[in-house]
Amino acid sequence: MIAEAAIRFGGLHFLVVDDQKFVRHFVSQNLMSVGVRDISIANSGAEAIDQIRTIATVHNELNSRVSDVPFKPGDISRQCGNFDCVIVDFNMQPLTGLHVLKAIRTGATGAPRGTPVIVLTGHSDDSLVAAAHALDANAFLVKPVSRGAMISRIESTLMRMVELKDLEEYEAIEIPDPDETILTAKYNDGGQSAGIEQDIPRAADDKAVLVALDDIREGALLATPIKDDQGQTIVSGGATLSRELIDKLKDLHELK
Repeated sequence: MIAEAAIRFGGLHFLVVDDQKFVRHFVSQNLMSVGVRDISIANSGAEAIDQIRTIATVHNELNSRVSDVPFKPGDISRQCGNFDCVIVDFNMQPLTGLHVLKAIRTGATGAPRGTPVIVLTGHSDDSLVAAAHALDANAFLVKPVSRGAMISRIESTLMRMVELKDLEEYEAIEIPDPDETILTAKYNDGGQSAGIEQDIPRAADDKAVLVALDDIREGALLATPIKDDQGQTIVSGGATLSRELIDKLKDLHELK
């Protein structure tokens, strides 16, 4: 397993962003254990945005100069490539992980807007889930992070790129104050299925059925919308459940 992961991840460049040193160390050690050797560290959202912007600028300048020259192992143009994946914590001040995610999705960093972003979160971070989903976070990792979960999230993230919205849609998304509670919905496993703890309205379509998360098939339609306790829609009713969206719902199920 580790040897296979080393082959898949060995040539990738990761950025790990967290304001807690032990978390940065733990995530980095897990990445190194599966063969990753190119790891950059940022201890704040502002530092992360600065690093992403700097490396994107260098990458773009070098590409404009050597666009007709093939990459060679070890050359500077390859070493200055954009980050392949950003792993960022939700709860940082003054810029949260959502500010980093929004900067990427709006193109403010100069890096590709579809750069994969995996969000680190804890049980108290539920208030930010709706905004992260709207900003197309690729996946969530719930603290404490296990190596197995990390490998799984990275693999699924890199296999499926984000289908980007129009730039204006990302720019219009407001980043909530992490101290405000806008999403307190929890996920409940009653032994059969998982769903938000709220009154579930009867589906308009009498053919709708309640299905456990693990049994949902790609391409299924969501009968009723998933909302937070403020009534804001996280996933609209009638939405087609892609593999990516199903995986995100499974990630969120861990936020109990």
